[in-house]
Amino acid sequence: MKIKLLTSLLILSLFGCAHLGKKDSADYLLYNNYAVMAAGQELWNEARFWLEKARDLNPENASVHNNLGVVYEYLGLKEEAGASYGRARELDPKSKTIQENLSLFESSSSP
Repeated sequence: MKIKLLTSLLILSLFGCAHLGKKDSADYLLYNNYAVMAAGQELWNEARFWLEKARDLNPENASVHNNLGVVYEYLGLKEEAGASYGRARELDPKSKTIQENLSLFESSSSP
C-alpha cells in the first residue's frame, strides 16, 4: 500500500504541472515537489506542512488535494483525507489516479 501511495504522489507531482492556473507560482511548485520528496522519505508531517502551503497558494489544483489526501490517509486523518480526495475529484473528475485513490480510500474506510 505504501508503494502505491508514493507512486501516486510522484505521478501527480509530475503531471500536476499540466493543471497550472493563474494562482500558481514557483513557490507552489517548490512546495509540492518538496512535499513529494519528504513523503518519499516517510517524513509525513513535513509533507503535510508543505502540501498545505501549496494548497493555500493554489486551492484549485486537484493534484495538491489528491497528494494531501494521500498524506492525511497515511497519518490516519481519515476525515481530512476523505475531504481532500473529494475536492480533488471535484476539480478533476476525469483523473483516473484521483478516482483510484478515492476508491481505495473508501474501500479501506468502510467497516
